Amino acid sequence: MADHEIKKFASGVHNREDNEDTPKDSAKDSLNWITIDGHIELARGKVTVGTEGPAGACPAIHVGYKANGTGILWRKVATTIQYLNVTTWVDVVTGLNPNDIYVFTNYSSLTGAWTFAGGPGGLFKFANANPTSYIQLYTTTDFFCGFPLIDKARMYLWGIAKDTTALYRSFIDVQRDGTSFTQVSNENAASGNGSQVAFSGVLLFKSGQPKRNCGLVTIKCTDGGGEIFTDDKNGNLKGSAGGIGTINYITGAWSVTFVTVPGASANNIQATYVWENSTAKGVADFTYSASRLAGEGDVIRQDEGGDAIQQLVIGIDGNYYSLKKQSAYQHKYTDDDKTFNNQVVRRNIGVLTRKSSVTTGRGVVFINTANPDRPQLTVLEKNPLGDDILATELIPHFAWEKYDYSDAVMETYGQFIVLSCRAQTSIVNDRTLVIDIVKNTVDMTNYGMKALIKDSGVLYGGSPHTQTVYKILNGFDDDGYVIQNSWDSKYETYGVRRLKKYRRLRYRGEIDPAQYVEVYADFDGGGYALIGTIRGDGTYVNRTSPSSVGTTMVGEAAVGGDGSAQVYPYELQIKAMKIPKFRRRSIRFLAKGIGYVSVMESVDWDILTYEDKLPKVYRQKEHVSLDGKSVNQ
Repeated sequence: MADHEIKKFASGVHNREDNEDTPKDSAKDSLNWITIDGHIELARGKVTVGTEGPAGACPAIHVGYKANGTGILWRKVATTIQYLNVTTWVDVVTGLNPNDIYVFTNYSSLTGAWTFAGGPGGLFKFANANPTSYIQLYTTTDFFCGFPLIDKARMYLWGIAKDTTALYRSFIDVQRDGTSFTQVSNENAASGNGSQVAFSGVLLFKSGQPKRNCGLVTIKCTDGGGEIFTDDKNGNLKGSAGGIGTINYITGAWSVTFVTVPGASANNIQATYVWENSTAKGVADFTYSASRLAGEGDVIRQDEGGDAIQQLVIGIDGNYYSLKKQSAYQHKYTDDDKTFNNQVVRRNIGVLTRKSSVTTGRGVVFINTANPDRPQLTVLEKNPLGDDILATELIPHFAWEKYDYSDAVMETYGQFIVLSCRAQTSIVNDRTLVIDIVKNTVDMTNYGMKALIKDSGVLYGGSPHTQTVYKILNGFDDDGYVIQNSWDSKYETYGVRRLKKYRRLRYRGEIDPAQYVEVYADFDGGGYALIGTIRGDGTYVNRTSPSSVGTTMVGEAAVGGDGSAQVYPYELQIKAMKIPKFRRRSIRFLAKGIGYVSVMESVDWDILTYEDKLPKVYRQKEHVSLDGKSVNQ
């Protein structure tokens, strides 16, 4: 019969239906192999960020940004909110409840780049330019301690302990003098003595007002050359004559060093700036008039079912979707911000956690657990034939019910969605599913995480076991160890029931010289046995045609800034040795070294067919008695 060829691998894992009937390039099971761009490749590994933490968990991680785009990595572990200072995690907020979850959100305004964190213990504001300082906007004695999301210059808050079924909206932060900003001009900051060039102090706006921060700062000398220091929104004051300085937007602490010596004159060094209080007509002011005015705060009731709002996401249509355990709400305001539409768009759908949905180019994707016996990957998308919202099941050939989603977390990552969850037998997340909803593929990795966030091609995960953050799907080893892996093909019959053999197996792909892959075969369920090895140092590897692969899984080589590796094409054939006549066979790939490897093409060559009999392993069960209790009658 004809050779059996797989010219590309594009189907991922199919583990719900009888795998004899699945696509010929599909896997019946897999761990740490990814289906991508028409081939399968060994998944990237994981790398510790900072130092390995003590036992516990890392339930929240986030990337904030300075005004110049530099990322600041935040996390909540145990009783603290911390940021990463190069390789050291630094405590910023302390004294929190160790079991409380916090949500982070970013906001850029005229005063700079900010990150907010909210949870049961308070609502906090951080300047990413000065991450060691913070403002506590609300405390546990206040009402507005919940989960924040900032969009279009206003904050949405949900998960408030005293009102779990409501969504709160803040003022629109219009950022005008007299509205949310207060202008301060020519504040006396210091006095020169005719010899001193370095000065420091604290701006007066903060006195007795802990919720205020400043921005748009200038420091000038009124004599001695008139050098002016201008705020770059990244915590630096840059002098017009080349002087240098700093500003802390939270505390108001400043320092400058002039190029020209200021004269000896009282109050000849002056500061001009604005200050704001986000709880006073800013993004953390949720108040509104008895007859609400446009731009003020508001509260949107979403009480159906009585269950709490689990997550708020922004759809691709710009509307807001609140996901509960048994329903989904959509709300949107009119352009004049005076009235809104708030409705249940779907019932009998829902999520278990605040982290188990993401917005994609198709719609809001989430793991629907409204029916706990049959969870489904689902997308909320607009009906192309009308204005209603559809809940469409995605990738039904994958057995989502094999996993537990009670602590699920999702993130987008390049062309993929990554979903951390756990096997039904595990007590913490121990799997991350890598999903492509365009190509309808799912693959599994063992990098189960309690939190996920991405930044510039790098995917970060918070450990469910320790207070540790990792880069995941990154590098070619698992924190220095070989990546645990296997890829098991479907049970292939070549489309006929007759017994058969093949003479050769042929494989083509790319491999790192340090990597090697053992190839196993299982005939009719008799167990996997080694039949050959693909070696990166083999003579069948073409060393004249190298290519580069990035250490991260998405993008081109070196995207994410972590470098790349040289790999080489291989093409080899494995001779069949002492294989039985079989009805069906499965192939297993098992990478044993550290380094990249892919399989792009597979051929079972020169297939021979035989009689239509049961495989030998089953023949002792022929001629069963009428009562079914004995064989070989």
